[in-house]
Amino acid sequence: MATIALIAFAGDTTHILLTVVIILVNLLVEAGTVDGISDWDAVRLDYDEEEKKTHLAERYAQTNTTFFKFLLCTIFGGTDLAQLYAIYLA
Repeated sequence: MATIALIAFAGDTTHILLTVVIILVNLLVEAGTVDGISDWDAVRLDYDEEEKKTHLAERYAQTNTTFFKFLLCTIFGGTDLAQLYAIYLA
C-alpha cells in the first residue's frame, strides 16, 4: 500500500527511487513468503512418532508446496510489473 501511495502522490521526480523501492519490497516479501512455506517441511520433520500418525501430519506429508511457491512468485511479480507500469507507461 505504501508503494501505491507513493506512485499516486509523489509526482514525477522520484521515479528511480520508487522503482528501486517497489522492486526491493516485493522481492523481499516474496522471498520471505516462499521461505515461510518451506518451513512447513521443517516443522513436519520435527514431529515425534506419535504426531506423525495424525491426520494433519499425513496431510502435510502429501502436500506439494511447489504450486504455492509458484503462485506467490507470480502474484508478487505481477504486482511489481503493475506498479512499474503505473509509473512509466500509464
